[in-house]
Amino acid sequence: MDVRHQEFTRHLTGGYNRREVKEFLDSAANMLEEFIRENTSLKEELLARDRQIEELRQGEQDLKRAVVGAERIGKELKANAEREAQLIIREAEATRDRMVRDALQRVRDINQELDQLGNDRALFISQFKALLRAYSSALEDVETRIKNDQQGAARERVTR
Repeated sequence: MDVRHQEFTRHLTGGYNRREVKEFLDSAANMLEEFIRENTSLKEELLARDRQIEELRQGEQDLKRAVVGAERIGKELKANAEREAQLIIREAEATRDRMVRDALQRVRDINQELDQLGNDRALFISQFKALLRAYSSALEDVETRIKNDQQGAARERVTR
């Protein structure tokens, strides 16, 4: 409908045709009402979409906060895991060092015991050899006395 260029037929009396004017006004009112309804509907749709956009923006902000929080928690978990791993490594190294120290001390103790056993063995052998020499000497003395006694007894028999 072209409102600016609308023309009405004129009556002989100089006025416009009432029926055409009334139809035009009805048609213009109907169109205006339709535009108002459409405008109202579009405004409501725009408001609904603005609310939806705001909700989405809020959701985006919440999501960003959640991501930042998750990243922070992830970094904290990683840092805690690294600290715990370092602690486990330090404890393992301390245990290893203690075990090595204990093993070295045990080796020293065993070597000392071996040295002492070697010394005890050498002393025993030396003392046992001396004992055997003493017994051997005592046996030789006994044999010599027996021989001398036998020779003395044989001389006495001869002299009698």
